[in-house]
Amino acid sequence: MSVFVGFPVIIGDQTLDSPVLSPIADFSALGDGVGDDATALNAMFDFIRTSGNNVVGSEANILDRYVKWVIDGGGRNYVVGTSLNATGIRNNGPIIFRNMTFIWQGGTTSNVLDLTDSRGTIWENVHIWNTSAYPTKIGILQARNITGRVASENTFRSCTVRGYYSITGWMNYASEVCTYDGCSVWNYGNDAGSYAMVLQSEPKVAVTSAYQTIDTASEAFTILN
Repeated sequence: MSVFVGFPVIIGDQTLDSPVLSPIADFSALGDGVGDDATALNAMFDFIRTSGNNVVGSEANILDRYVKWVIDGGGRNYVVGTSLNATGIRNNGPIIFRNMTFIWQGGTTSNVLDLTDSRGTIWENVHIWNTSAYPTKIGILQARNITGRVASENTFRSCTVRGYYSITGWMNYASEVCTYDGCSVWNYGNDAGSYAMVLQSEPKVAVTSAYQTIDTASEAFTILN
């Protein structure tokens, strides 16, 4: 794994730093804007989802509230041909994804970045785009899953979604207490019923996830800070 730098945490006489990971160095992504990096990126998300943090033993429960993963894309372009499964990432300590662009080159019925049931993630300088040759359904999906767990307390800073989306560039279904700072969405698709960004607390626009069952049977509140 990559070196540990930044975000120091002091527990007793111990100082721990956040593990900084690279999609390229640690998960074998290409980041060249040509080859398909979906498999490598989904391996990265699976690692984050299942690992939580690198601490074991008696201090694990304490450190889980503070130790963050930082995933730095190095400002590279990552082509993806299948949906990115960032669902179910839930940690008491924030997990930061930064400095990467996802270029969609897949089918027409997918969500590029699926955050269903994810909580406490921070996205900085992360961009999603496609061209008219690769239109799809949704750019970013945040949603409540069938067990009632919401996509909440996620933060987006200087993030953009650009391209052609038949439903919306950014879908927020029951995503509670999320923060958006300096973000923008442009949906160039001119289809009837397509939008730039959708904020909804009851099912008015049909949404599905390839990885989780979305709860569309009940209303839920949405808070934007």
